[in-house]
Amino acid sequence: MISDRSLSNRIILLNGMSCAGKSSIAPEIKRQIIEQHNKPAVTIEIDNYWRQLGTSFDNSLENMATAMHHDIARHHAVGNIVVVDHVFYDDILYINFLQHLKDLPIFFVKVFCNDEVAEKRLIARNDSNNVKEHRPSDILERDKKGPIHKNKKYDFAIDTSYTHASEAAVAILNHYLALPQKHVGVQRDNIALVFQELFSAKPTFAKV
Repeated sequence: MISDRSLSNRIILLNGMSCAGKSSIAPEIKRQIIEQHNKPAVTIEIDNYWRQLGTSFDNSLENMATAMHHDIARHHAVGNIVVVDHVFYDDILYINFLQHLKDLPIFFVKVFCNDEVAEKRLIARNDSNNVKEHRPSDILERDKKGPIHKNKKYDFAIDTSYTHASEAAVAILNHYLALPQKHVGVQRDNIALVFQELFSAKPTFAKV
């Protein structure tokens, strides 16, 4: 039997392109943690920070990223299990994430689906929100060409093309719980890669 104690020592971070399924999976993971494991959990979604902070002022992306990543750290510090719905569509977001959370235990999950399903989801989302200014095909092409999954290693990957959010959440949590208590994950590999490429330096880590 796997101890619930392993639930409290990591942040579950979902990264994926638009309409990959993150916003449906994150609250489902939170629900299962609370109801089945009786642990405190919160979700943090990048879209909420976009809506509140926007991008109309200088350094707005860096500002938004710092606010979001500080909130993740604060929730982790008080013992909450943090489920993060993120999308690293810009290197600024990813570098900020690594700089602010490099010493925290992250369970890094790649969330993806095939192009046909993603486009159908984008059309449905735009219709429900009455959004017409962006074509789904343009958004998909932007995300595919961008740095969302570039030079990133993951602890786990889930294809949501034909998987319900509740099933995806179960698969993620089962893998998460099966990891050793002191599993470090791929976070340090990702940090080392980015620091070497962008800063020509080796990062330092807190002892664990």
